[in-house]
Amino acid sequence: MQQFPLSALQRQRMASACLFSDALFGAVALRFAPGEAVCTAGQPLPYLLLVLSGRAKASVLAENGRELLLCFTQAGDLIGDLELMLGTVTAETSIRAMTDVVCAGVPLARNRDALRSNPAFLNYVGAALAGKLKNSTANCSHIILYPLETRLCAYIAATARAGVFAEPLTETADLIGTSYRHLLRALEQLASQGLIERAGRGRYRIADPAALSARGKGLYAGGKPARD
Repeated sequence: MQQFPLSALQRQRMASACLFSDALFGAVALRFAPGEAVCTAGQPLPYLLLVLSGRAKASVLAENGRELLLCFTQAGDLIGDLELMLGTVTAETSIRAMTDVVCAGVPLARNRDALRSNPAFLNYVGAALAGKLKNSTANCSHIILYPLETRLCAYIAATARAGVFAEPLTETADLIGTSYRHLLRALEQLASQGLIERAGRGRYRIADPAALSARGKGLYAGGKPARD
């Protein structure tokens, strides 16, 4: 994580979320590299974050040690809003950057009272939490109601960069609710059908983007297009 002073444009982006930097203590810009943890469930969460650019994926860890995909985050989303409203100091979910992610960070400990006494911001939080509930509920229902092939196609379409899917396969299996063995079989089947092709160890190039997206039925999109 890298920390920078907020630019004038970033302060304007904060104001659009009813976060007025002049009335907050210690607000900064934070940059997370691809693959870097933005927050980890059970670990301290020092900042309320407003995503300014980039994309990340949120997951929850089950008692059996497996992760489940909740949703994808992108510009305009809040991280730490649930913890703010619960009054907790540790993250409830794990969020990992998929691309370079830039956020405006507001120290929670120093600004909790000011944030919770700002009606306009609380309205923004309410809408954000409702959106997260909708998306996470949809993603969980996908795992129950849709076959593995559909979930895998959707996940590849949502996480590929420059047409290449390179997410860790053990993590992918957990996030879409299957076993590593079944995942490998499904990947081989998609390759045999011409939708993807191997591009090195653990990497697959999307050979037919239109067919892959159609097979994925738009799952995991949450009504928002992927952005690099």
